[in-house]
Amino acid sequence: MLNQQVQQQQQQQQKQQQQQQPPQPKQTRTDIAVPYGWRRLLVNNTIVYISPSGAEICSREAARQYLITPGNCKCGLECPLHLDNVFCFDPKPEIA
Repeated sequence: MLNQQVQQQQQQQQKQQQQQQPPQPKQTRTDIAVPYGWRRLLVNNTIVYISPSGAEICSREAARQYLITPGNCKCGLECPLHLDNVFCFDPKPEIA
């Protein structure tokens, strides 16, 4: 009986801890080509690209600014770069 109570308390504590933890970013759909070394995440219904150097890019304009800034890592991006062909900030893109 005591063992069951302990198990129930542990389960309740685990549930409470899970509820208190913030949601983890989810990897987005695999039909989007992401440049080598970059990551594409869905965070709060917003697409975030993570550069190889760890910079977070959340919009087309932010991507443009990042790319024109000297010294920022552009590893994994092909030349010539067509911004709209590489970065897709639509959380629910159409399947081509």
